Amino acid sequence: MAAENDPSAMDAEPHPPSGTRLGKVALGICSFLYLAWYAGGWVIFTTGWFSTNDKVLVSGWGDCVFLSLAGLLTLLIARRDFGWKELVEVTVFVLLGSAAVEIVGVKSGFPFGKYMYTESLGAHIGGIPWIIPVCWFILVINAYIICSVLVVPREGEISRDALVLLILITSVVVTLVDLNLEPVAVNVKQYWSWMDRDRAFYGVPRINFFGWFSVSLILVSALCHMLDPRRWKLSTAWGSLCLLGSIQLFFAVMNWQAHQYAPVLISLNLIGILAIGLAYLSGK
Repeated sequence: MAAENDPSAMDAEPHPPSGTRLGKVALGICSFLYLAWYAGGWVIFTTGWFSTNDKVLVSGWGDCVFLSLAGLLTLLIARRDFGWKELVEVTVFVLLGSAAVEIVGVKSGFPFGKYMYTESLGAHIGGIPWIIPVCWFILVINAYIICSVLVVPREGEISRDALVLLILITSVVVTLVDLNLEPVAVNVKQYWSWMDRDRAFYGVPRINFFGWFSVSLILVSALCHMLDPRRWKLSTAWGSLCLLGSIQLFFAVMNWQAHQYAPVLISLNLIGILAIGLAYLSGK
């Protein structure tokens, strides 16, 4: 009875841990900065209010800031379900792993085909812009979160078939997202150029997408062992979908303006299908 009447005991429960409060504050601040930068980019690159010279001046460093904010936001979204130690390990793994693959790709043409980065995306490390591994991190982690919630049961053991299905579907989603990004990066922003354009998809050789699928298979297979897919919450998956969907929408509009219509249809249908899946789970 004394415990029930003790004001300090009554006040102790409602207050969340300080780490949780700080995480929410950090997520809120990062979301605001991301949306503000996103809105500015939308005005600059999808309206006719700015000249081509203005767009070129802003494009490289502006996209680096945009992607850096998206990368930080991805980390904070994932932080809702996992600890910093696990996420730091995963972040280092994805950044270093994707950087190594990109460096090999630039020097050998394997597994994406022969390509070369321009100077538009800032400083290079090993022949690739420093921001490129961040792009891999954004796409792979968010796709993994969304597909984990859609494919893997929340409780009980995960069957081998479920894991294989998760790896395959996540890799397909990452590849389809890249299919929307590549034509803009190559034809609109000229961030890199392809040496071989035979049988190309809007100037991007088809082998590039097989390369993305193959590398995604390896990265996602490792993620399944590093971050238990059953721990992702539905609300976290919605956060990842909003972030990934906003990036897809931005590039879809630029593809549409460049008369590159196939990527627009593919990307919007992809986000729509993922949203329907999460909405179905929300209604259960």
